[in-house]
Amino acid sequence: MITPDSTYSFASSDFRAWFGGLLTLQLINPICFKSTGLYIENLEQKCATPFLRDGIPRLAKIFAILIFLTGCLALCPSGWASESGNATRTIPLGVYMVELHDFDPKSSSFQADFWLWAHTPPDMENWIQSLDYPTGISVERVNTDQKLLNGKLWAYTNISGKFRKDWSLKNFPLDRLHLQIPIEESTLDASHLRFSADKINSSAKETVLPAGWRLRNFTIQTDVHKYGTNFGNPSKSNFSSSEYANLTLDIEIERQSSAVFWKLTAIPYIATILAFLSFFIVFDNFLMLPRFSILIGSLFAACVSMKGTNTELGTADVFTLLDSIHVATLAYIFFGILCTIASREMLHRHVAEKKILFWNIIIGVASLGIYTAVNAALVWSAIHS
Repeated sequence: MITPDSTYSFASSDFRAWFGGLLTLQLINPICFKSTGLYIENLEQKCATPFLRDGIPRLAKIFAILIFLTGCLALCPSGWASESGNATRTIPLGVYMVELHDFDPKSSSFQADFWLWAHTPPDMENWIQSLDYPTGISVERVNTDQKLLNGKLWAYTNISGKFRKDWSLKNFPLDRLHLQIPIEESTLDASHLRFSADKINSSAKETVLPAGWRLRNFTIQTDVHKYGTNFGNPSKSNFSSSEYANLTLDIEIERQSSAVFWKLTAIPYIATILAFLSFFIVFDNFLMLPRFSILIGSLFAACVSMKGTNTELGTADVFTLLDSIHVATLAYIFFGILCTIASREMLHRHVAEKKILFWNIIIGVASLGIYTAVNAALVWSAIHS
């Protein structure tokens, strides 16, 4: 890409080489033509045919013109060749991730602090401050500086911001979080500027995550983001698209502690245990009401727990792992209520109380085994998905 600086450089320095080359050729060409003419005169004296007398001089003149054009190309300014050969600039970008925190599923956001650096040509001062962060809710640039080293402008800045995250809580709280932070060029399109990833020097701090989290993977990769519009650019045709260089930070993290899981599932699991113990109550007309009371109380506690979890996480429109566990708990308690009704009917038909109690214990243990297997499958699927 020819910039105003490069044009001025050609006008002041390369033009002298160009003009000198022309003068040199003007001095050399008469000699070439003269010596060629002498040679042609000798040939005319020796050649008797019209073709040799007329054709050879013409070929000699064409050959001299080709030599002249070759000299012009050889003396063409190097700036032109470099600009036309490297119309698209490539800027190396690197990242050092310092901190990730405040993971908020309810507001679909997280906080990130990282250092960003770039190696740019000297004529791209303060370019790093023009980069765009498409998913940034609030982005602050601090400690921005640049230094000219070895002919390159080393620019760096510290980014601290809140970024959007399309949070999938399907397996919460046993899920793995895939966080992405895209960084995009905001001025020049991909035909003029592209990014390359400085993967060798990019990394994440060992203490980048708060307690209870573990970093699984951190990578940076470059791409081109295509937009279905030209943003009204008058130099492009109507209905055309545009592309801009993009660098994406990919971070994958997971929870190390299961404390959140047990806190959110404590109420449904306790309700399940109470419902299971109700199967061991000796059945008679006097103890019918306490058994119903235990089951109805457990059912109410599970419903309240499920509602509170959805409200806290903002997942009323998503069926999550916690919803599955709560639904399994509600199903187990409801099954216990059906068994209680059936046992009462058996008691009215004068079936022995010991027999009723025996079948209640068998059914209670079997149903608890099924409930445990379902929960184990749900947890295993969430961990390995």
